[in-house]
Amino acid sequence: MEKEIYMRHDDAFENWHLKYLPVNETLVHAANIRQGMCFLEIPDTWCIVPKSAYDTSENKKDLSCFTLQEEVPSTICCEIMSLNPFSYRLKVMDVFQKELRRFLKKHRMEL
Repeated sequence: MEKEIYMRHDDAFENWHLKYLPVNETLVHAANIRQGMCFLEIPDTWCIVPKSAYDTSENKKDLSCFTLQEEVPSTICCEIMSLNPFSYRLKVMDVFQKELRRFLKKHRMEL
């Protein structure tokens, strides 16, 4: 584990990672996926990235891709509302809320 190139994705991934792989044992924390993919040129290093990062990588010939046995959680979306919104924002907030609910219903997701 000490040769992991750690790339943070979101809070759900962070929690999953902390549960299975302690972050304090990583070799380096990459600021973004592009930087992390560059660090993978160091021999024997590894990282967990979305498959899309591997698919777009330019040095695939030097990489191996494996699927995790334990599923990483999907991204979580939260709606955060102001308890005391300004009156001029109420219409915009209402439109956003309706569009969000329409999108979630269309994609069979829950809020």
